Amino acid sequence: MTQTLRGFPLYLQAFGLWLSFLACAVACGAAREFLLTPRLGDTLARAVCTVFLCLIFLWAARWFVRRGNVRDTASLLGVGLFWCLATLAFEFGFGLARGLPLSALLADYDLFRGRLWPLVPITLLSGPYLSRKLFL
Repeated sequence: MTQTLRGFPLYLQAFGLWLSFLACAVACGAAREFLLTPRLGDTLARAVCTVFLCLIFLWAARWFVRRGNVRDTASLLGVGLFWCLATLAFEFGFGLARGLPLSALLADYDLFRGRLWPLVPITLLSGPYLSRKLFL
């Protein structure tokens, strides 16, 4: 039996929330470019936006898990995996479609250069599970 959330399949609801994650990330990126980078510099502006997005995504995962009363570990990990893979597919697919080289896309994952972006897919992957185990 497919798990449902308020009458809709769980993964359809997860996809809907992921679309809002996408909108939030695009808005944050625009704010970073036009507001934060000129004031803070590129590295610090990226770090601020990454931490902000992680906090928003954790809050949203907590809301999603609580609203749907999602309890089983497989569903929690499945939703997190879905959010993580959808984000990576969009990020790399869209970037490559825009003609960006793979090296430019991977640069955001270089922790040794102060890039914290890997925290975003890690947060998306673990968010539903951690929300259930730590906050609910």
